Amino acid sequence: MKALLLTALLLLAGNVCAAVNLYIALDSVSAPFSRVDPGQEVTFRYRYGTSAVVDARLIHPLPAGARLVRWSDPRWNCTQGSGAVLCARRLDPTESFYDRILDLTIAAPEDPAGLVFNAKARIESDQPDPQSYDNEIGITMIVYHVLTVTTADDFGAGSLRDTLLRANAECHEAVPCKVTFAEPMRIVPRSPLPAITACDLQIDGGGYQHETRNRSFDKPRRVEISGEDAGAADGFVIADACSLHVLIGATLQGLAIHSFSGNGVSVVPPADPGVSVIGCSVTSNLRGISVDAPKAGASVTDSLIAGNVRSGIAYWQGTGGGLSGNLVGVAFGGVPMPNGASGVYVNGGFVSTSGNAIEYNHDFGVAVGPGAAHFISRYDDYIALNGGIAVDWGLDGPTAIDHSGRMPPVPRLIDAFYDAPRNRTVIRGVIPMDKDTPQNFYEVLANVADGDFQGGIGAMPGTPLLQAIGSDLPFEIFAIGNYQGRFVTARTLRQVDLDFIPVDSSESGAGIMVR
Repeated sequence: MKALLLTALLLLAGNVCAAVNLYIALDSVSAPFSRVDPGQEVTFRYRYGTSAVVDARLIHPLPAGARLVRWSDPRWNCTQGSGAVLCARRLDPTESFYDRILDLTIAAPEDPAGLVFNAKARIESDQPDPQSYDNEIGITMIVYHVLTVTTADDFGAGSLRDTLLRANAECHEAVPCKVTFAEPMRIVPRSPLPAITACDLQIDGGGYQHETRNRSFDKPRRVEISGEDAGAADGFVIADACSLHVLIGATLQGLAIHSFSGNGVSVVPPADPGVSVIGCSVTSNLRGISVDAPKAGASVTDSLIAGNVRSGIAYWQGTGGGLSGNLVGVAFGGVPMPNGASGVYVNGGFVSTSGNAIEYNHDFGVAVGPGAAHFISRYDDYIALNGGIAVDWGLDGPTAIDHSGRMPPVPRLIDAFYDAPRNRTVIRGVIPMDKDTPQNFYEVLANVADGDFQGGIGAMPGTPLLQAIGSDLPFEIFAIGNYQGRFVTARTLRQVDLDFIPVDSSESGAGIMVR
């Protein structure tokens, strides 16, 4: 009898302490790269689950000074304890997958010294979980070390000049830094500003919205830096020699930079990795942006680069960069604002462009010099109405076949017509090739002009990847719809191997009208 009773008790205990399988995942963080200003709210979205009904606890660690603001699901009971948020509720495996979400909104510490906080959030219960590998997930909160410009004066405490000197002295990669401006201001330096040697530094004029592509290029920026009284000077000089783990040396965001006798932004040795320009207006300088440092590059996003005396953007040497969503030589609404040379000059590194309007520039839209490693214009660039051809390899005008093998062969359009029974537009042509053409893979992209950049140029479907065969390679592109009367152009993209992305695009060939 005692043996039977003991067995029953053991079975009961086994049922009470049965193993479960809990899991937790971090779906998203509302702040890009988990970076926030002091006191800013950031939301961590968790997804969770269970294999059995269980009383669960979700623990979210907090850095000192952070606080819980709210949580999204009232089925959870969340409280802030010492160094963590503790949330508890009973979980049921029959709950819908879409209901297994918990948003925790946390206010970052308000200390302007900033911090980098890494920890692991976890989910647990009193019952054993033999598959505990998915019970925790890494979380990060990075709070900027903030330095604030408080006056538009050129010298003294709180000036931009003084703040840049402070940033150079205080920003050494341990904590990312941000320069902010206490109010809208127009700053007129009376001599060259200090070169930026700080690493992981953002200079933020305010007002740029990363959630949407900021197309309000016609609106004045909150902070304006004018070089009208600076003498022989560049605007911002980037000379940030950083360690290998720093991906962005300096970021300029939401600024108007104009009227400098030199470059608006100049990247010079020993800069590494260089600069990112986001949501800025860089106008009426000698050049807009210049990169002339072997280890550095420049990425430019959602910016107006126009009205400069020479090139809008010039890559003399360096690693290159990406250009995305910019207006180069044209103001918002298609108003000409040409740069005095080419819109973009590439003579070093690997430069990739997408979603840009590059118009009205005095010379070429994009000029690719002999020092360029690669240049590719992707599907949705609008490069038109410049003094020279849209993209020029070799600075010599149209070239059908580049026997150096640097530029892909330019497609030759033969016919374009509307196939009414099938409601499609057919574009036919050949990629000219000979025995010296590199035996890579090629794709032809067709584009149709939709008017000025309010709509931009429409990208038609491309051909499947075609492999060079040593002679002219025919292609055929089908686009749904009637494009009669529209002007079509095409360019070739080269892909070295099927496992790699395209690395070069050709000049555009002569266009034809859809009949």
